[in-house]
Amino acid sequence: MTVKERAERIGRKTGTLRQRGFVKDYIETKNGTEAAARNYDTKDRNVASAIAVENLGKPLIKTLLQEALESVGLTKDKIAKGIEDITKANQPIIFEGEVVSEYPAHDTRLKAFRLSAELIDAFPAKKHENRSAHLNIHVGYTKNELRRLLKGK
Repeated sequence: MTVKERAERIGRKTGTLRQRGFVKDYIETKNGTEAAARNYDTKDRNVASAIAVENLGKPLIKTLLQEALESVGLTKDKIAKGIEDITKANQPIIFEGEVVSEYPAHDTRLKAFRLSAELIDAFPAKKHENRSAHLNIHVGYTKNELRRLLKGK
């Protein structure tokens, strides 16, 4: 689907000023919490983190991020090719100033595979759920009767 088709699908929405700022700062900092803190009225990092999680789950924000990346030439194919190259990374063995051999750079390869898995949403999203219940129970017992009940008499 092209950028134009995506824009038409979301009704030509460009997002709010805060959302556009969030996208810009997210690309700049690569940190959702920081991007949210810069664009929303909060200094609390936990609140900023919650805003970032919510924003990054919104289809409009995902589309805006993808469009911003495509505008600077970072397409899915280009990113995939770069990650594929990194998954073949080797660490040179140097002896007396010359490369004599190579061995697999496992840490670099692992990071590339993890990044590719994140990009295709292979990991389940972190779900935050808050529940609260407020109960007001009125019982027609006096304090003395309640004490007796609690003591088991």
